[in-house]
Order: sequence, then C-alpha cells, then structure tokens
Amino acid sequence: MNKAWVSEDIDVRTASVARMYDYFLGGGHNLEVDRVAAREAIDAMPQIVSTARANRAFLQRAVRVCVDLGIRQFLDLGSGMPTVGHVHEVAHPLAPETRVAYVDTDPIAVAHTELLLADVPEATITQADMTDPAEVLAAPGVAGLLDFTEPVAVVAASVLHFVADNRNPRGILATYRAVTRPGSMLVFSHGVMDNTQPERMTAIGAIYRRTDHPGQGRTHSQILTLLDDWHLLSPGLVDANAWRPDTSTAPAVPGPTRIVGALAS
Repeated sequence: MNKAWVSEDIDVRTASVARMYDYFLGGGHNLEVDRVAAREAIDAMPQIVSTARANRAFLQRAVRVCVDLGIRQFLDLGSGMPTVGHVHEVAHPLAPETRVAYVDTDPIAVAHTELLLADVPEATITQADMTDPAEVLAAPGVAGLLDFTEPVAVVAASVLHFVADNRNPRGILATYRAVTRPGSMLVFSHGVMDNTQPERMTAIGAIYRRTDHPGQGRTHSQILTLLDDWHLLSPGLVDANAWRPDTSTAPAVPGPTRIVGALAS
C-alpha cells in the first residue's frame, strides 16, 4: 500500500477491521498492522478467509436481486475498503443509473474509495459512523445523492457484529428502516458465534479487541432479534453460501461458513 495515503493523523498502530477484511479478500489496501492481526485471526480460525469471501459473494447476489426488484439506490453502511465487487461495480452493469452512497469511519478506506469513485458520478463516499443515523442521513454525500421518497436498499453487510448490544443495533436498523419508503430493502449479514469451538471464539475475540472495532459475538437466534422489525424474504436468515446460490458467485470453499445473510423488507 502507498504510504502517501497514511497521513499523520491516522493511527497506524491499531489494526482496522475494514483493512483486515480487505486482506481476507485478497486485496492490497492494508497496512502491516492489519496484516499481522489478520494472520493471527487466520491462525486462530482458518475458515475466516472463506467466510469473508462467502460474505462478499452473498452481497453481490443480494445487490443483483435488489436491482432486479427495481431498486436503483443503495446506502452501504460500513462499506470498507474498495475491494473488487463493490456495490456499484455489481449494480452498474445491470442498471447504470443506480446511485450508491458509501459510508465508513476508516479514513484510509474513505480516501481510497474517493479515488475509485473519481469518475463515477452516481456514487459517493462519506466518512461517518453508521451507528449515528442522524449524522449519516444528513451528510451531503447521502442526502445530496439519495432520494428517500423512492425505494433504497440499506446495506449492513458484516458490520453489526462490530456493534455492541449496549449501542442498540436493533434500534439503529429500525431508524434506517423508518426513513425509507415501502419497497425498500435491507441487505444484511452477520457473523455467527460458534459454541462448538469456544477456544477459537475466545482467541478471535481477543484479536479483535485489539482492533478499532471489537467484535460482538451473537448466536443465530440473537441475530434474528436484530431483524424483528423486518420481513425476511425467502430463504430467510441462512448461511451465506446457502442464500440463493448461483454459478456466477460460487464460493471458493463450499459448505457452511461462520456468517449468515438475509434480504429483508
């Protein structure tokens, strides 16, 4: 990664979950501190790489379904690094007029996404915290791009497992739902706590506590409660690899993952 992008005000001593995810996906937008933490996570749970890639494939399938349903606006919360397969890269070949507002807190992710979007007028990047919906929705890159009188797909892919219960993740989702009109969608995925491997889960938890966003482990039933205000489309909240699989995004490693996904209205 070009160190020119690392300004003096960026903490290069703390691993970023966005840049670790980029590393899991095979991207190059990460720092040594991210790579060290990511390798530790892989040692603790080798399946984390295939899980990250299954999550990205799920996101791509869900975006295509939203476009097929006529949605032409996306609000991507915690969008992360601009690794191949970003929302606009999936949506624009199908519907070039689709508008995408990306939101993330990581300044390096924001800087690189700005570069990626330099020639994409239908997409923006905003540095904001998705857990503060008022800040996100008022940001020029969101309010100035998206029309909330028309359907919007809110993307919360692999982000709420970084939001602790005491920050009311269910309420955060409900707030975004409240500002969208009928016909809008939620693209949602979340890591699943595996009670059959407590040692590995403990090790992963310790690694992420040293990052910029410590994780919040949840079981499948606990994740479902976050979606109580939403109607889940078929097949419901299921393993990411099992959510409407197709040959265009066939997983590199088939079978169960550590993440579940859903599309909801």
